[in-house]
Amino acid sequence: MSISQNLARNLRWGLTWGLAVATVFSLYVLALTVMRASTRFDAYGMTTWTIILTYLGAGTVAGLAIGLLRPLTRWSIGAILTGSIGGICVYGAIGFAMDGRVDPVFALVVGIPVGGAAGYITFREKA
Repeated sequence: MSISQNLARNLRWGLTWGLAVATVFSLYVLALTVMRASTRFDAYGMTTWTIILTYLGAGTVAGLAIGLLRPLTRWSIGAILTGSIGGICVYGAIGFAMDGRVDPVFALVVGIPVGGAAGYITFREKA
């Protein structure tokens, strides 16, 4: 398999996983919306649709980043790094949706441990 074919396969894999996770979280938000009978999430200053668009955008960006870095997931440190970068993408997008700006401290402080742990757990599950 050529490098470009392998890259395309990894990007497709990452995008599929990113959008799958975004879809699961979106379904959860839709269920909350139905149960609460309101599309407003005042505590976050967001609506159902803003949250879902954020999840889909974050899933797309994080999925592509994870797909690009997928070859590094052969090693535990590579899986942790890959997950951390995905986490930074996700929490950066959430911060942007909530405040209208990317808060790098929030993205790094939350994204690295959450994403890194997810990467490591995924690595351990493959072993």
